[in-house]
Amino acid sequence: MRAPEHRERGAVLLTTLLVMAVMAALAVAIFEDMRISVKRHQSVQDYAQLDAFRMASEDYAQSFITTQLVTLSPRELSQALRDPQPIVLPIEGGRLTLSIRDGDQCVVVTHIAQAETRLQFLRLLDVLGWTPLEADQLVAALTDWQDADSQVSPGGAEDFTYLGRTPPYRTPNAPMLNVAELRAVDGITETRFQTLRSFLCVRAAGGETGININTLTLGQAPLLASLISDDKALRAAQALIADRPRDGYRDQQAVLADPALADIEPRNIAFELMRYTPQHIWAEVEIRLGGAVRHAVFEYEIQGANVVTTFRRFSQEAFRPIPPDPEARI
Repeated sequence: MRAPEHRERGAVLLTTLLVMAVMAALAVAIFEDMRISVKRHQSVQDYAQLDAFRMASEDYAQSFITTQLVTLSPRELSQALRDPQPIVLPIEGGRLTLSIRDGDQCVVVTHIAQAETRLQFLRLLDVLGWTPLEADQLVAALTDWQDADSQVSPGGAEDFTYLGRTPPYRTPNAPMLNVAELRAVDGITETRFQTLRSFLCVRAAGGETGININTLTLGQAPLLASLISDDKALRAAQALIADRPRDGYRDQQAVLADPALADIEPRNIAFELMRYTPQHIWAEVEIRLGGAVRHAVFEYEIQGANVVTTFRRFSQEAFRPIPPDPEARI
């Protein structure tokens, strides 16, 4: 006996709807896969282009410093770097931002084995509120972190201290490659790291050490105070920066003539670490293209008419924040 014709039509319609539903689901899946593939391909292209821009930014910064800054007089160079403005370069689909400032605004932690740098670092920690015991322990830990031996300095820390942590690790027994490495050193918390990172830098052995008094902001007064052995060091440093002549201090005698130092013995000031013109230039680069972003940091040393790259890192973590002025925190 044959089934009613209308029932056959219903079965055909139901089958057709099921096939169409499956095909629609497959089409959605295919288009979603294509969308993700296109987005992934575009992202790969963007980051590849960003890497090319990032490599080119080192040469551009070096060329800019050589042609626009090094040709200035020492007084003009300090003035140009005292309140630098970011350089924004439009690129297709994005922008490149280059920030250039004085590189001689930091304590060189890779020179901690040198007596003058060690004393400077201890003074900085004192100004920032560390107790003498805490400061001595951090200096010892930093020394052990970077020296070539495994002997523990008094109050320091070697492999035994770090192997008991989770996860365990060892000291590199080599100079730091980045200030962010300080996070792994015994005695450093994240809060302390964020407080210190604005005032520290790393530099190869033999690199120049010094603080340029003519480009410091009030927020960087602790750096200048680290050159003064006196209870009133921070106040004197702030006054020196606030009283700085428009053309900057020319030499040691000009600094000593400032009333801020009237009650401080000249022998208590580390003039051998005080600079009056930049010896290093610090450059930070941010490149944005679509939704992708890349960062780079370069330091250049001025060697007469030449500019030589002495430091490079491809990470925002290597940026050196500028501490805000005291007035900005009110």
